[in-house]
Amino acid sequence: MVDVREIYGLKQNGKFLNAELAKTEGLYGEELTIKDVELREINGKQKLVLRFFETEHMLVLNRTNAIILAENFGEDTDNWMGRQLKLKQVKRVFQGKLVDAIEVDPVTQVEIDFTAAAEEENRKKKKAKG
Repeated sequence: MVDVREIYGLKQNGKFLNAELAKTEGLYGEELTIKDVELREINGKQKLVLRFFETEHMLVLNRTNAIILAENFGEDTDNWMGRQLKLKQVKRVFQGKLVDAIEVDPVTQVEIDFTAAAEEENRKKKKAKG
């Protein structure tokens, strides 16, 4: 029998993100910057694990999230460092039950450039007023 708490880090002193912890920490919708990607053995299986600059918690990638990131950032995980993503709360079927889960939503360079441009415009407006 597989223990969901063990897979998703509830037994890991809060090191690994899960849907509940991401909600509690207010991480859904926030831009997170990938600090590091490492390969770890978790429950006898090789998994990619992301570390972020913005939180001490790590995200163990399931197959779906790994494919989403590979399609957007490239297959070489060395190229993922410094890239940004957002976490989305979704429902997934796990062992026949519908459960809350995390899905990654890569932030494209266009989104980053637009955000930076909008922030610069706001700074100019504030400077002009004051």
